[in-house]
Amino acid sequence: GFMDRQDYQGVIKDMRLSNGLPWSLPITLAVDKYEAEGLRPGQDVALVNPHGRLLALLHLEEAYPYDKKVEAGLVYRTEDAAHPRRTIPLPAGGGAAGWQGEPGAPLNSKGF
Repeated sequence: GFMDRQDYQGVIKDMRLSNGLPWSLPITLAVDKYEAEGLRPGQDVALVNPHGRLLALLHLEEAYPYDKKVEAGLVYRTEDAAHPRRTIPLPAGGGAAGWQGEPGAPLNSKGF
């Protein structure tokens, strides 16, 4: 799944998961501020692609704030907006979340 706060903080600061395993890049599912306001731990959420196809069912374990600039400085050792990874748009504000998920079934999720 996606990293919880403890693993996220360990990875960006020390390049280690909470169990000590080396890990160099955080794996998170970032959401914008509007989406974050509607999410609560314990909630199940459908992850769909732009065409509405179900990709996964996610169970929100934890939501936490993050700072893109701090993450970039710690992980990529630069805050330069021209850095290749920094050019990938990330949601403004909001936060990241620790999710557990199940792969989506091959179905049309328009009614989900």
